[in-house]
Amino acid sequence: MQMFNAEEKFEIVLKNPSIPQIEKEKILDLFKAAEQVGFGKFGRSEMYTFNEGKYPRCTAVMSMDGTKAGALMEWAKREVVSFAKENLKYALKKVDRLTDNTIDYILDQALANPDKQRDDAANVGTNEHDNVENFLNGKPYKITEQFLLFKYVWEQEKPELICTEMPLIWRRDIDFGFGGRLDILAYKNGKYIIYDLKTSKSVHQSYALQTSAYREAVNLMSGYHIFPETTKIIHIPDVKSLNTYQLKEYKKRGGLIECKNLDKAFEHYKILLKQYYNRNNKYF
Repeated sequence: MQMFNAEEKFEIVLKNPSIPQIEKEKILDLFKAAEQVGFGKFGRSEMYTFNEGKYPRCTAVMSMDGTKAGALMEWAKREVVSFAKENLKYALKKVDRLTDNTIDYILDQALANPDKQRDDAANVGTNEHDNVENFLNGKPYKITEQFLLFKYVWEQEKPELICTEMPLIWRRDIDFGFGGRLDILAYKNGKYIIYDLKTSKSVHQSYALQTSAYREAVNLMSGYHIFPETTKIIHIPDVKSLNTYQLKEYKKRGGLIECKNLDKAFEHYKILLKQYYNRNNKYF
């Protein structure tokens, strides 16, 4: 993961006449704090580091939410059964008799299919994030359907860009906290806004938990001088891949969703954070 360069990022802010000088001073302090955040793999886990502490990823903490985990399990089971049915029917049309080896192969592929879909979606999401970041920072980018969805939302919002891909740390002490990487921090009408880019097919409640955690981290790292009152999800799915219900929901919500009840969301997030640390206690 590329390190955050405070001077390079601040150049964008410095040249922007729409951001007051007093705010620029606060932003520079925030950038200097972000520059001290590290990231690496420690054992099996990827962790953010700050001073002597190591902290879990914000998204890893949200895996403690049993509701989301249960929904993912149900989705995975449906995908396994669907893949197996489709391929067994296809095989029956092609051969007179299915062999044990063929059945074993199809079932093995069916079990691996949810992980493959997850990894493929993650790759698409990473590519689109990189593409949007390049666009916002004046670097070469590609015209894709998802990028055009983002561009439409961004041009409607018209915020002043502060930075992209900023590493964050929130910590209560050296042994309790979390890290993350904020997609977009912006300034509009005298207020700070966090934008989080999502390429998933659906919008999940966990996104509010994530962005509530990000705004608390920004506030803490800035010395309590920058507190984004608003967090928004920019939803840019591959519209062609959406089923009827997902497409209906996307058209209903649109590509920009403002998160609500962020104080309550962060209280919920802190419960998950405590559960994460409790789960990782060693008892033998």
